[in-house]
Formats: sequence, C-alpha cells, structure tokens
Amino acid sequence: MARGRSFSFGADATMPYQPFIVPSLWQPSGMPLGTCLRTRRRIPLDAYLAQRDGVTKSLEIVFTGLKKSGKTTAMKLFSMATMIQQAIGADGEIEDMRMHIDNRKPEEASAEWAGIVKSMACDVIALRDLSLEMLDPVALKTEWDILQTAMTGAEFIKGEPLSSAEVLAMRIAIFIIKRDRPAQLSTRLLERVTRGLSVDDIDAFYRRVDDHLLVHYRSELNDPESGVLYKSLAAVIQAKPDLDYLVIQAAAFQVATYLTLIFDGMFGRMFAGKQSIRDYLAEPAALFDMSGLSPTEVAFFETQRFNTMTAALNNNDLAAIPHVHIMEEVQEEGQHLLQARAHAFQNAKARASHKMGLSSTQYFPNLMYGESGTELRDYARQIYSGTDMFVIFQQPSDEETWTMMRELELDDSLIRFSQRLGRGCSIIKARERDPLFVQWHIPPMMRELVQSSGATERMLQRRPVMEDPRIRGLMERKEVGGTS
Repeated sequence: MARGRSFSFGADATMPYQPFIVPSLWQPSGMPLGTCLRTRRRIPLDAYLAQRDGVTKSLEIVFTGLKKSGKTTAMKLFSMATMIQQAIGADGEIEDMRMHIDNRKPEEASAEWAGIVKSMACDVIALRDLSLEMLDPVALKTEWDILQTAMTGAEFIKGEPLSSAEVLAMRIAIFIIKRDRPAQLSTRLLERVTRGLSVDDIDAFYRRVDDHLLVHYRSELNDPESGVLYKSLAAVIQAKPDLDYLVIQAAAFQVATYLTLIFDGMFGRMFAGKQSIRDYLAEPAALFDMSGLSPTEVAFFETQRFNTMTAALNNNDLAAIPHVHIMEEVQEEGQHLLQARAHAFQNAKARASHKMGLSSTQYFPNLMYGESGTELRDYARQIYSGTDMFVIFQQPSDEETWTMMRELELDDSLIRFSQRLGRGCSIIKARERDPLFVQWHIPPMMRELVQSSGATERMLQRRPVMEDPRIRGLMERKEVGGTS
C-alpha cells in the first residue's frame, strides 16, 4: 500500500505550495524589485501606476529597518529605477524626472548619496556653504505666501508664535513692499520696512482693508448708492480708526530684530545672500548635504524649503517641485514643531501633483514623534496617515513596533517574521493590500552607484536567483522534460 511522505516543516515552509493563500502580485509589470521570498517569482512595481490604478492612495513611501538591514540600498535602487523613467507634466508633455535628496549623514567623509547625484552630472549642494535668500518674489507671489514664510523665520528666532501685534506689523510691512517695490522683495528689505513702519504706512494698510469691505458690500447690495447698510458702513470705516500706533510700531521693531538675527545671526551662513531656494529646487537632481549643520539649522532650511514648495504649488509652479523627494532619518524633523507643520502642509498639497516621497527611519515608532495630544503629534499623525506604502526590513521586538505594524493589518506571525528577515529582505505593505515578501536584487549596471556601506556589499554578494544551484537544477529538469 502506498504511503504518504512525512513532512516535518512548519506553516511558512508550506506557503509556496498553496496557490490559494500565497499573496498575489499588486501589478503584472513594473520595475523589478527582486524575487518573492516564498515563491521565487519576480516582483514588479510601478509606484505611479499603482496610484493611478488604486493599488495605493499616495506616493509617500517609508523604508524602515534596523541598521545594516539594507533599507538605504533599497531606497537607492528604487529611486534610481524611478529616475530612469520619464514623467508626464501638468500639461501632458513628457519631461525628465527631477529628484532631490536630503542627506543628513556622511559616509566615509562624503555624502552617502553623492555617487548617485554625481552620476547624473549634478553637483552636491553643501548647505553650510550656501548664501540663500529666504524671500523670493518669483516663488512667493502673494502676500499670504510671503507672510507665511517670513512668520516661520521669525518664529524660529523667537522660539514661540508671534503675538497678534507682531503678525499685524509684518502684514503691514509686506503690504507696503507689495505696493511699492514687489520685485525687490528680500529679507533685508522686509526688515528695513518693518523697522521703519510709520503712521502713514499703518493708515494706508487699513484704508486698503476698508476699500475691500466697501467693494464687497457694494457687490452684495442691489442699490448700493441708496442702501442704508452701505452708507452706514462707509460712514463707520471712513472715520479715523482708533489705532494704538505705538503698540504696532513697537511690535514692528521687535519683528525687525527677529529678521536681523536670521541673516546676521545663527542662520547667517545659509541665509545672508541673494540666491533663491527656488533656483535649487528647479535642479533636475540635487543632493542637499546637511552634514556639518546643527539640527536647528537643518530644521530652518527644510522648513523654508517646504514653505517655498507649498507656495509654488499654490501658484501652479511645478518646475520647483521634484518628482521624487528623498529624506533620510525622517524622524529627526520631529525635533521642531515648525518643520513638522511645514512638512505636513506640503505633503497634503503635493499629493495632487504626483510627487513621490521616499523617507527612512531605523525605528518604526519614530514616525509618530511628539507626545500624545500635542500639536507636534497631530502633524506627525497627518504625515503618517498620508503614507500608504511601507517597506519593512528587519524589525526589533518591542511593544510599540508591534502596535504600529498591527495598525497596518499585519498579523502576529508576520510581525515575528519581520524580526527574522535577512539583509536585503523586506515586507512591502500597502494599507489596503496583502503584503509582498521581497528579496531585493541589485542590477549590475547600478552596483557602482548604490554602493555605500557594508550592508550594500553583502547584498551585492547575493547570487541572482537563477544562479542558485537548486533553482538552476529545477529549470534544467524542466527544459529536459519539455524536449523529451
């Protein structure tokens, strides 16, 4: 009597042989990431098509894993393969991909991503050597855009939000500049106008406000010339306002002090010149080398850049928005509220422009920075909720990590599996899709570009799956069987 062969392996070992429970591919074609850890099938992915087809809801992707697990190498492969493609602009025309990289950590005395950027014939931009202008009339077209950027800079110096009088003084100064010298907008000009704010300037601002009210109510009334409401309103606002000019002027002088400390103080190395941030944002590929700067200097630059990008989106200036934005050690922005706020606002605005954000962190719970119930946590939650794809390399065993992975609908067996992942192996999880299990492979043409660390070297020593003697043997048997 025939007997069944005994099988001593666990459930994981049987998965490749169960066609009804093996996770399906998200897409039939796309960039080859590597092979499935369970079935040895090639796993393709095209992030842009995945969003278009509803596989994912956003292009925000987080790479997370312990040190030396291979996440940076995977980010490099993913970004380079994305840059090989071409993008479609807002006008439907084909345009080259633009990629910006925030490099926080040096690798052997040079920027870790420098090899990739230099291979594209683009310079590495060392922030410590820049001399930027915070306010740019090309990028900041409206009074609100200018106010938002200038307020953020002043709040960095003050260490807390501006008072209502300080905000009013800044608004009046910006109005005067937009009226008289819009093309000459700069931080130094704003400082001079704010410091010298006169009674006539304050009155001119309020006359502008009154004129807007009159125009509004004139359009609302059928017969404004005889309307009682219109005449009453006109009589009220044409009377001399009861303003405390000294309070506004004192607040203006304080704001001028904050602005002076930007270009002549702690941020003077970066923000004491005439070069616009937007000029760098328009680069086809740029690495912003942040090594050698303090965390506060990095936060100030990134906040102002996020504000400039948001203003560009408001004005449909897509030439200043990269297609791919890479942020290493993204948890570090949780050290400053204004940076997190600017990032959250920019992310919410950029989703409609098909901007892809690739970020990394060694510790999954770092994505939820800030104490529960604080404004900082609210912004972290907004950024986290807008992220739809997670590339999960080897994870530690702790309660916070388990909690966050369960939020992604990963069961306990997969969470335990993530703790045993080898170098260069990951789980890819979209919020509403079954996970993919990927062993990443580096194409030979990209090996020189992505090399940067010991983990990369170890991943490059992996044999391609078709060179695995076990797989090759199976393929040879299939060929023999097919020709017999």
